[in-house]
Amino acid sequence: MKVQRALEDVEADLSQALQNKTINMLAVGRLLNEAKDLVDHGKWLPWLRRHTALSARSAQRYARAAAWADAKNDTVSHFDLGHLSPKAVYELASGKYSPEVVEQVLDAAAAAQRHINESDVREIAKKGAKAEILKGIEADQKAAAEVWAEREAALESKASRMGGGAASRKGEGGARMG
Repeated sequence: MKVQRALEDVEADLSQALQNKTINMLAVGRLLNEAKDLVDHGKWLPWLRRHTALSARSAQRYARAAAWADAKNDTVSHFDLGHLSPKAVYELASGKYSPEVVEQVLDAAAAAQRHINESDVREIAKKGAKAEILKGIEADQKAAAEVWAEREAALESKASRMGGGAASRKGEGGARMG
């Protein structure tokens, strides 16, 4: 008879397995980078075909992801990278995203303590872009409102100088009629 485990235990094991998947992917990339440095010039692709089942494109993605992760190693723990799916790491390592977006993704992974996939990366980037666009629009609107307020104040000042005399004359004219 099979003992049924608690859902929380299954979730914890699943989370660990997914983290291991990303960590192992990065280890493969590091090994590929190391091997490429050791293989004679022009012999990389034959070596890759002989010793792995990876396509050149897949090997390149692994290697690029590992190089990106190693460059981030000073600021990002392996725990944080473990909360990214391999495809999310590939996406971040692609160079398509600003350092701010990368930090937002890593912060989201650390804060949520959940796995971030490549569609999450794109969504965070889109929200970040929207936020930047909205900030720009708000700044433009604020500047326009300030210009408008300055013009209005100038017109009111001019009107009060001109209209002040006219208003007092109107008041005088009204007094004469009554």
